[in-house]
Amino acid sequence: MVEGDERKVHGGWMIRPCEMYKEEYRDCNSYRGKFHQLFTTGETRDCSEWKEDYVNCVKYQDTLDLQALKSIIAHEKQRVATRVANVLSNDVWQLRDEPRTDWNSPLPEHLENLRQKGSLAKKPAKEEARKIKKETVPPNPTEADPFAAV
Repeated sequence: MVEGDERKVHGGWMIRPCEMYKEEYRDCNSYRGKFHQLFTTGETRDCSEWKEDYVNCVKYQDTLDLQALKSIIAHEKQRVATRVANVLSNDVWQLRDEPRTDWNSPLPEHLENLRQKGSLAKKPAKEEARKIKKETVPPNPTEADPFAAV
């Protein structure tokens, strides 16, 4: 795309690189993509919009055709509107106006033990880590593995 030209059109900031439309079409049309669509929604989607956007993107890139650019922008606006509508219609979670009163309470004992021993445990300082590493690495590699020289 000619850098900056698409930004002169209202909504031009929504345009993705052409390769992204091609990837979306390829992913949408793949066996894996079709299986995912069937699994999540019970039906397969029409992927022609991604192909049309890719063709229009290349067309705009080559000829600076504003109609092609506006078509892509219209599709992008439609995708955003669908995404926002899905978020707003989600009634599974009840939104809070303020945090819970006990948001900063101590962890239960079993979680505190996991935190202290697990991946959330405080990492040793760099100097201490170097010291530990030096202590665990054998000074002579052949002493650690007698068959290394064979």
